[in-house]
Amino acid sequence: MIMRFYISVFLILMGFSSYSYAQQTGQYKIEATPKSILDEETATLYNNILNKNDKISWDIYVPTTYNIKNPPGVMVYVSNNNRTDIPVGWLKIMEERNIIWIAAYMSGDSFATQKRTLKALLALLLVEQKYMIDTERVFISGFSTGANIASIVSMDFPHMFKGAIFNNSAFFWKDNIPAQMDLIKNNRYVFVTGRSDPYLLHMREVHRRYKKAGVEDSKLLVIPRWKHKNPTRRRFLEALEYIDQGYSK
Repeated sequence: MIMRFYISVFLILMGFSSYSYAQQTGQYKIEATPKSILDEETATLYNNILNKNDKISWDIYVPTTYNIKNPPGVMVYVSNNNRTDIPVGWLKIMEERNIIWIAAYMSGDSFATQKRTLKALLALLLVEQKYMIDTERVFISGFSTGANIASIVSMDFPHMFKGAIFNNSAFFWKDNIPAQMDLIKNNRYVFVTGRSDPYLLHMREVHRRYKKAGVEDSKLLVIPRWKHKNPTRRRFLEALEYIDQGYSK
């Protein structure tokens, strides 16, 4: 995948040496262009997906205890609509577990898959520009079609995202085995669905295929009396605890 190649090369060249560590914490809105996150040359390569000069907005939450001596993890979230729709109680979990939350506006079903995927990647790069983070605790999640995008990103960039929570939907690679399968096997994944979710059978099948492919650290979480919607705070925490093995208070 061309996007995977150029983003990976950009990360290697950048080396993270020039990042400035802003101290703003709490929840706020942040805007940036692809050119300001990447460099001119790299951003130009993706101009057919996102104009390098277009402003993109994200909702971000940084734990109030942010400290470069105890760098936080990162959770990139992909919504199924053009809002960020942070479920009730989830930000408290981010605070408690020292994780930065970031989600793009205008990244819902009406936008092309490549555009949504690139916004998710830019979200992580933007956070890395502004904050010291624990790169071993970088995750991605999403709801419904947003979870499909999260599954694409986690498969294509397993060296960047060490775990994922797929809420009520997910893609599987079918016959096209990912090039970085060994890295995928080292990461952790949770498939969240509800007993009354119309995607229940689909989620069971995708989880089964992950296991069959050798991705042992994957879990199916079926919530009783639950339909097609994001999990509660308690259930999301349960999923996060499974993928976030590196967390320590």
